[in-house]
Amino acid sequence: MKRFAWVAAWLAATGLAQAGDLRIATFNTESDSDTQPPKVAETIVALGTFDVLAVQEVESWQALKEYAEAAAKQGGKWRFVISESRTNADRQADLLGLIYRTDMFRQLETNELHVIRSKPDGSAYGKPDWSLRGALSLRLQDLSTGAEFRIVTLHLKCCNEPATRAHQTRLLAAELAKTTVPTIVLGDTNIPIEPGQNQPDPANLSSFQDLGSRSGRKWLAPRINAASA
Repeated sequence: MKRFAWVAAWLAATGLAQAGDLRIATFNTESDSDTQPPKVAETIVALGTFDVLAVQEVESWQALKEYAEAAAKQGGKWRFVISESRTNADRQADLLGLIYRTDMFRQLETNELHVIRSKPDGSAYGKPDWSLRGALSLRLQDLSTGAEFRIVTLHLKCCNEPATRAHQTRLLAAELAKTTVPTIVLGDTNIPIEPGQNQPDPANLSSFQDLGSRSGRKWLAPRINAASA
């Protein structure tokens, strides 16, 4: 694992304030052949304090368990959930995970949105492409206030395919619109935004707006940490 990926978060505009401060981190762990889960775990420890950690490109259930144990070194009780989107056709196992504090939150629901594992072909849902990843959704309740919220982590299509990303985000936005629970969307979107800019280039603007302003969410610009692990 070489560095943190450029990631972004979209926060529901209303509803989360009643739950108080919420500290969330997101990390693409890069499931390459040279990735070493113990080194990734060391980096997670170095992140500092957080309440929920979203991770992308996790190579195995055992690796995610190791990352949850690293998170637990800051104190509290922790649990993790893992996606079903497993081995892609052209890469090693490439999973999504969410790690959260069970002494702060109650898990109400977990599901994976496979509908975004497709490419556009003019139809409503597009052509299935199982080499793509789904989106992992976790609905939590704040134990101190009773407030509910949902966290969705994803890893959208990379490699100069803005049309595929636009298709994926349109489908995801439609699914998220079915719930009134405030939702945070974060992960490796592969939507390029230059540092200091507040939106991407025109080719990726539709995807950006589907996850943000069109869905009633506010984009939170990420802080980049280029530390090696």
